[in-house]
Amino acid sequence: MAMNTNGKALGLLAGLLEPLGRCFTTASAREIVALRPDEPMRRRMEELGDKCDDGHLTAEERAEYQLLVDLGDWMTLLQLRASKFLVEHTRH
Repeated sequence: MAMNTNGKALGLLAGLLEPLGRCFTTASAREIVALRPDEPMRRRMEELGDKCDDGHLTAEERAEYQLLVDLGDWMTLLQLRASKFLVEHTRH
């Protein structure tokens, strides 16, 4: 995805996450912040990343890798929103 398109997509995604953020509880926000890909997913992401770096992705692998990158961006934005919620709604 081109940088400009990616920036627009992230902006749209942030707007979609706004209503979801209103549904957070302290417990749900903590769960979201703690989410991590499972081991098979991490291995696949690493495999595709290595192949991408070497310039050896097939068209199907490139699409899969882009999807994983996009999902990672989505998860990062969701986790940032959950972290912000926790900062604003928990007392230390």
